[in-house]
Amino acid sequence: MTLPGHMQEQRTTQDFSEIRARISARLGQATANAPEALREISAAHLATEGKRLRGEMAFQAATLFGAHFDRAITWAAAVELIHSASLVHDDVCDRDIERRGQETVFSLYGEALAVCLGDYYIATAVRMSALLGDQAALQLCDCVARSTGGQALEFTIAGYPSWGRYCEIAVEKTSPLLSLPVTGAAGFTNHSVDRKSVEAYFANAATCFQIINDLDNFFGSQGLAAPCSDLAFCRPNAVISSFRDSLQAPQQSRFDQWSEQTRAARQSCGPTGILEWWQSIRQSPALAHTVQRLLFHFNTANSELNRLTPEVQCVLSKFHGWLDSELEKVNASALIRKELNS
Repeated sequence: MTLPGHMQEQRTTQDFSEIRARISARLGQATANAPEALREISAAHLATEGKRLRGEMAFQAATLFGAHFDRAITWAAAVELIHSASLVHDDVCDRDIERRGQETVFSLYGEALAVCLGDYYIATAVRMSALLGDQAALQLCDCVARSTGGQALEFTIAGYPSWGRYCEIAVEKTSPLLSLPVTGAAGFTNHSVDRKSVEAYFANAATCFQIINDLDNFFGSQGLAAPCSDLAFCRPNAVISSFRDSLQAPQQSRFDQWSEQTRAARQSCGPTGILEWWQSIRQSPALAHTVQRLLFHFNTANSELNRLTPEVQCVLSKFHGWLDSELEKVNASALIRKELNS
């Protein structure tokens, strides 16, 4: 993707350090205004900022679409709070104990307080967006509803998800929170954007986003020396779905049954079952197929991006650049050769 010269200049000269500081300050206000029982927990969670990709997209979209600075910051903070709520609740769903190198709210404070904090973030984000007008609040609520439905899909399937089902889950739970910064900003500024094309871009970008996360989980902190946590707890993972679809019917049925039992028990079914399937996945072409699918969705996202207007391309340029750099980190072909031939 190549942006027009004047937009490249605008994009590179924009000082996002100040923007990030303003967003963080607004999130700090949300913590200060939280019920007393949640203030310490909120401060601990927000202390690790993350990438702020969504907040920066939200600010950039709002300002390019004509919003004043303070309204753009309010929108960016609302988007970041909704994202934080999704992370806190996701860690409860997956029983995850670590995120961004720190213990999760779920791990530190327990399930009940994690749910309460996520609920508070949602309520506060809706209140912030309502200050910008009905359209902002409605789009934010629609985003939460769709993303929540996508997350729920993960827990309603029987057996292990096929590749098609995996993509449906990835898109439904991830793309609404990625497209919201742009489509929501267009809504409350009354700015016309091709929503269908924006959402088509983010559907493919969300699939890339999830596959990259899954590859990180697949290799884990010990590489391929130990089974990944997504296999141990039978959570949707791009590599495992590719493996599952490659199996013949009897083996596929056996794997689905094992997955169902593992999820129902909320724990590993024992090292024998895990190691057997882990070895089979390692020896299969699933990893290579997954990387090919990752590249396909990135190329499709890139094509969709080039169909958007220059101003929307400008808004998405940092996120797309980050996605591109993550693909470079995967270094797919070298990684496959190194790991599978070792």
